[in-house]
Amino acid sequence: AWAATIQCPEKEGRKCEGTSGPDTMYGTGEDYVYGDWIDGHEGSDKIYGFGGDDKDNGGHGTGGLFGGRGDDLVRGGDGQDEISGGKGSDRLYGGRGGDSITGEGTFVNHTPRDLIVGGPGDDRLAARDGQKDRIYCGTGFDSVDADDASKSWPDDSGDRDLVDDSCEEVHRY
Repeated sequence: AWAATIQCPEKEGRKCEGTSGPDTMYGTGEDYVYGDWIDGHEGSDKIYGFGGDDKDNGGHGTGGLFGGRGDDLVRGGDGQDEISGGKGSDRLYGGRGGDSITGEGTFVNHTPRDLIVGGPGDDRLAARDGQKDRIYCGTGFDSVDADDASKSWPDDSGDRDLVDDSCEEVHRY
């Protein structure tokens, strides 16, 4: 398999797709980017990691970052991002701006699977996947939808989401 560095064309709505090898991909406009190491840079990018252990960076601007299957590291940039880790044990970071972050992790041996960190801004964080996740809010007014009625972090008893005390609004389902 070949590795490639791909610069997406500066045309809105253009889809950039990597090779079967380890790719480094950059989106410069309103791009739809596919691959394993993805950096959105400027603009409102749609970034899809799909299968594998992806490293997705949102860059500046409003965008969507979707990790897909695998153990992903997804970082939103400046702006309002929609972030979803997909199946796997993911690390999801919001960045500056009001972000919407959703963990959909897997559960193995009673170990927390997703790490969700809101960052600066008014964030909406969700970990309603039936798995044990760790959730940290940042500055701003943050709202959390979490599994079960458990105590706040650092209590790690049971199979419930662990929620940091800095979250302003926590809903348990």
